[in-house]
Amino acid sequence: MAGMEVFFSSFFKSIALISLVSLSVHLFYKVLNWAWIRPKRLERILREQGFRGNAYRPLLGDQYESGKLIREAMSRPIAIDQDANKRIIPHIIKSVEKHGKKSFMWVGRIPRVLVTDPEHVREIYTKYYLFQKNHHDLDPITKLLLTGIGSLEGEVWNSRRKILNPAFYYEKLKLLPPAFYSCCREMVAKWEAKVLEGSSTEVEVLHDIETLTVDVMSKTLFGCDVDEGRAIFKLMNELTNLTIDVILSVYIPGKR
Repeated sequence: MAGMEVFFSSFFKSIALISLVSLSVHLFYKVLNWAWIRPKRLERILREQGFRGNAYRPLLGDQYESGKLIREAMSRPIAIDQDANKRIIPHIIKSVEKHGKKSFMWVGRIPRVLVTDPEHVREIYTKYYLFQKNHHDLDPITKLLLTGIGSLEGEVWNSRRKILNPAFYYEKLKLLPPAFYSCCREMVAKWEAKVLEGSSTEVEVLHDIETLTVDVMSKTLFGCDVDEGRAIFKLMNELTNLTIDVILSVYIPGKR
């Protein structure tokens, strides 16, 4: 009887050990596939199709360099005649200059193909059921931050876009210039008043242009008063900064 108990005890211990080892191997392979095998397979497929880009680096991708380029561009003042793209998307411009128009970048472990051909862009927007967005794969937190039409997929995105399209018809846009003129006139009048106060004055043009944008959006898009519009814009600006920080950082499951 004692021998049977020892046998069953050893048997169950062996089963438990084998199960634990199998589970560990399975989890290890899933992590390896997530962090290395699948990204390298996608890189090979893209290169076979003629795309060029930096070699994949585990988890980081090109995010460190991209974040550095963006921070450097944003830290410098922009001239009136300067190309705004070099300030907004310097990492994409550098990638195209280095690898050509048929290239890709690494956003963490996910390759982002840069589409520059207008025909390809049209095809992507037409076949929305085939070409899906992947920003939710970068970091689940973006599901909380990106909730507008840009985050929708498939038929939901298409139906929402159709609802918005009439707002951009010519007959609708014709009604907007008076609101633009009113807001611009108020801003210019404020500048003129500052000049009349003394022989010279300094105007924070960027701040006033941002305020002008908010005022125009409040009157034409939100249909609310200026103060409420500015409060909405402030929250949107904070949300944008949070989203950019999340996208440019490396996502590690369970870290946040």
